[in-house]
Amino acid sequence: MNELGVDSAYQGRGIGKELVAGLWKIAQSRGCRGMWVLTDESNLAAKKVYAGSGGIRQTVQVMFQWGDT
Repeated sequence: MNELGVDSAYQGRGIGKELVAGLWKIAQSRGCRGMWVLTDESNLAAKKVYAGSGGIRQTVQVMFQWGDT
């Protein structure tokens, strides 16, 4: 998964959770065996959505970046 956004007027209603869970079901039905997404530790909303839709937090991540952020 690349990115998820829910308009602020609709946040907190489970929309993001349903979108992620639905994407995972579609992916599995098409033969996908895994799905992943990265987020920042400070992004509490994203962590809540991903965990609430069945995602399992992985504790070891390594990211390298070049150039401006």
